[in-house]
Amino acid sequence: MNCKNCNNAFDGNFCNQCGQKVTYGKITFKEVFVSFTDSFNLERGFFLTLKLLIINPKKVLAEYLSGKRKTYFNPIKFFLITLSINVFIASVITNSNDSKAIDLMNNPVWVIGQMVVLIPIISFFTYLLDRKKYNYAESFVINLYALGIINLFQITLSLNLFSYFMTEDYIIAITFLMMIIPATVITFYHYKLNRFNFICNFFVALIGYFISYLFFLFLIRELGFYN
Repeated sequence: MNCKNCNNAFDGNFCNQCGQKVTYGKITFKEVFVSFTDSFNLERGFFLTLKLLIINPKKVLAEYLSGKRKTYFNPIKFFLITLSINVFIASVITNSNDSKAIDLMNNPVWVIGQMVVLIPIISFFTYLLDRKKYNYAESFVINLYALGIINLFQITLSLNLFSYFMTEDYIIAITFLMMIIPATVITFYHYKLNRFNFICNFFVALIGYFISYLFFLFLIRELGFYN
């Protein structure tokens, strides 16, 4: 058997050169979460994965989904690290801004909750686009990587320079922008793998994002975080 990660010929369940486990068929949720238990080693793959997700996302996505997973950072870890950075910056901005609207949008509960609600719902919509080639778990993985990049981009919108302009009068525009940009990135990542009609599928992703956003607003109202 040849290792999909380093192309080394070996026998058994693990590559004797790089240590990658033998993988068969399509990726599953079990496999994604098991690999999540590995140590958080930023030097081993985080920065390489980040770089390639920006300049060559198709390479990362295609190779990870096909079985070359030792080279790239686990998608759950990648998403959680970028989300943690986003939450930290948002918390700092919240403490330094008097705007109630900014306080709400940069609140860690808002940031984390929005992402937790968003991923399963948007993945359902992207799975409808991917189902001939990828299963739901694989569509979920693509979105984790995409939203990890979006987390880093959203940090720029949380900087003090932008926060001074994000008054209550502009919240609707900013909220709309925060849906357009993620929907574009998510569609682009799926487009790089599937080469489908970009415009039509952008609207599918945008609708999925909008529905997840409405569902999230309903949840935080019901839980008493926002009245």
